[in-house]
Amino acid sequence: MSSSETHIVKEYIKIPKAFYATDTDKPFSNCISCDKYLLLPNNPYVIEKAIKQNLEYNTTDVIFEYAMCMDCYQNINETLSSTSKASIEQYFSGNVDLNQRRDTLLKNNLLSINDWTSNCIIKGTPISELTEYQIACQCDGEYLLFTNMPFIIGNIALDEMMQLLSNQTIGEIRGFYDKFFSPDPDIKKLFDEPKFILI
Repeated sequence: MSSSETHIVKEYIKIPKAFYATDTDKPFSNCISCDKYLLLPNNPYVIEKAIKQNLEYNTTDVIFEYAMCMDCYQNINETLSSTSKASIEQYFSGNVDLNQRRDTLLKNNLLSINDWTSNCIIKGTPISELTEYQIACQCDGEYLLFTNMPFIIGNIALDEMMQLLSNQTIGEIRGFYDKFFSPDPDIKKLFDEPKFILI
C-alpha cells in the first residue's frame, strides 16, 4: 500500500505496538511458517497473540505470538475439520455480528486500536478483567487493516470454543504448537488442558 492510499482508505493504520513482536519490540517481519517477508505492500497476513494476565499483580505474559502470511494461514485452515470450522462459525454468528460491529466502529471514525480491543468480542468482558485472552488482527505490509479484526477473545469464550473442536482439529492445533513453539514449558503445559485456538 502506498502512502497516498493510506490517506484515501481510512480503514488502515500503521501497525500499533500492541501487535509488535515481543522480543524485538518491532513489527513482525516474516511469516512463522514459510519465512516470507511481510512488510512490503500487497502482503496480507494475520498476527495473533495469546496473553496471560495476573490481575492481582497487574502483570502480563505473552504465551505465544506469530505472524503468518495468508497463504500459509489458509493452508493450515484447510487441515482443520469441516465440523470444527462450521461449529466455530456458528458460535461467532450466534454471539456477535462482525459486519455490524465493523460498520458501527468505522461509521463513528473509531480507528484507535483500543476501540476495537478493549472488550472480549464474544462476552463483552473488559480486557482489564480477563485472566487470559487472544488478540488478533489482519495486516498488509506495514499496515493494520480494520476488517472484522482486530479483536480479542477472552478465556471464557475460548473455553466454550475449545469444546466445539473435534479431536482432529485439536490434534492439528497441538501439532502447530509443537512445530513452532516447543520446547516452551508454558506451551507444553497447555497441551494437557488445551485452551487456545487458532483464530
